[in-house]
Amino acid sequence: MKLDFNPNKDSSLKKKIGERIKKYKKGTVKSLSQDLSYSEKHIYRYISGKTLPSTDFLMRFSRTRGVSVDLILFGQNQGQNDYTVLDLNTFKELSSDSQNILNTIARELWELEARLKGGGKNE
Repeated sequence: MKLDFNPNKDSSLKKKIGERIKKYKKGTVKSLSQDLSYSEKHIYRYISGKTLPSTDFLMRFSRTRGVSVDLILFGQNQGQNDYTVLDLNTFKELSSDSQNILNTIARELWELEARLKGGGKNE
């Protein structure tokens, strides 16, 4: 079964994630750029909703800004081990396949975040 999901074509998702990055960046884009070793141009593209941030960016942002990846992606901070990180109402305009894919991505990022913090089971 081929899933018809292209997050780079979903402008509302990119804009929402960009708004959260802007909200939680703590300081200027220049300081964020220096802290994360990302160009200001890349960060402005993320904030403006032109592109989705990479997994690497999300992890660096999360660690340096003290914000969970699920909060950046979905606007909520579950911090729970139930993997239910996707508020389906937030992305109700997406298909159920797209919602499931985003939930899988969030779960994998949450597991990676937990391993990096030393709390994961697959160390």
